[in-house]
Amino acid sequence: MKIKGAIFDLDGVLLDSMFIWDTLGETYLRSQGIKPRDDVRETLRPMSLFQAAEYFRDEYGIIDSVQAIIDGINRLVEHFYFDLVETKPGVIAFLDKLKKNNVKMCITTATDRCMVDAALKRNGI
Repeated sequence: MKIKGAIFDLDGVLLDSMFIWDTLGETYLRSQGIKPRDDVRETLRPMSLFQAAEYFRDEYGIIDSVQAIIDGINRLVEHFYFDLVETKPGVIAFLDKLKKNNVKMCITTATDRCMVDAALKRNGI
């Protein structure tokens, strides 16, 4: 059977990016000079970005508006995708092999398109 098409998840499959999402709350708090509590990952896991921003105001005393906190978190994520994230090992060679065999490919992700495009371009995909 010949593969005709492939759908890839972006984060954690093509890009080595899952840790940014797992540690984003801690990274944001540290960027504000605040030491995160040991349980912050588990506390934030079920929250939306808006809820997390409210939590940071209520529990960590951040005085910025909820929108300013959200904007700060988004800047961290953008920096990661625009400047830092790398492909997982073997991804480029695998995608090249599929391309040489005329396999149609696409990506599915919840990550914003501008960040996806920047990360893929910077990584030569």
